Amino acid sequence: MISIEVCETEAHGVVLRYCPLEGSLLEEDRVEAWASVLEGQLHVLHATVALREPFQQSVKEHPCLTLVHVPGWAGLGGVRYIPPGWDEAPQEELNNLNKQLVETLRATDGAFSCGDGEDGMACVRFGMVTADTDVEELLDLVISAGKDVENNSKALVDMTEVVKKGITAAQEELAREAWQEGLLRRVPVVGRVVSWWAPPAPPA
Repeated sequence: MISIEVCETEAHGVVLRYCPLEGSLLEEDRVEAWASVLEGQLHVLHATVALREPFQQSVKEHPCLTLVHVPGWAGLGGVRYIPPGWDEAPQEELNNLNKQLVETLRATDGAFSCGDGEDGMACVRFGMVTADTDVEELLDLVISAGKDVENNSKALVDMTEVVKKGITAAQEELAREAWQEGLLRRVPVVGRVVSWWAPPAPPA
């Protein structure tokens, strides 16, 4: 195992420290390969740091996105998707919406993940990126997927309301029929006919 530490120095600031005497020794023919991998990771790290500010500025230009600080997250950053009219929505609904959004995004790109902001609410986390990453394109992808998830949620709510109305209507119809049958039983002549045709249930 190769041991690499992050250290802060007076002369160079934050640096990566590698001491072969304190960890596993690298064979000579593997040193270049290891250095190449390390260099590639450093390029990704530099690109991520450089794109953070443009990312934050772009988020502010989209009213449906809110910048979220994710403690300890080394990636590009985090956002929360809040559709128009959802400002006063319950926290649980916003959390569910953003979790579903992350699941949708991960189906196309594994760089997205679900995280929690300082407020404890769910958000969409952006991982590390390369220098050629189009931040605006990433945000457009989030917004587009967010609208799809939002529409699906609305369709589910509408369907639930239709089912509820159907159940309520059926219950009202049954109650009305029961009331009419009870009224017929109260009429002396007709009541006997109804009782003969549909006798009441025996007492329990």
